[in-house]
Amino acid sequence: MALITCKECSKEYSDTAVACPNCGARIKKPRLWIRIPLALAALFFAWAALRDRSPEEIEMAQQRSAIKLCWDEQARKSNSIGSAQFIAGACERMETEFEQKYGHKP
Repeated sequence: MALITCKECSKEYSDTAVACPNCGARIKKPRLWIRIPLALAALFFAWAALRDRSPEEIEMAQQRSAIKLCWDEQARKSNSIGSAQFIAGACERMETEFEQKYGHKP
């Protein structure tokens, strides 16, 4: 049992009450027809977040992450010009291999 605040008189009362004991204002509770679509939407989002991904999807995600990390490393200001060029070549090679394997850019 919790206390809620009346929207009319700002007094606190039990959440199990049908109306505010101070002013008599009725409590508006969400209707069932509102709860069902919300519950279905929540279930859908939970399913989408937890569904099993195929091994190919997991591998693609890992390779995309590695390519992004490569470009982030290349963009570091502490790299010398030669190092930056070398890393850029490696990143481009990773992107080319991804394109050849999956048929689209990462």
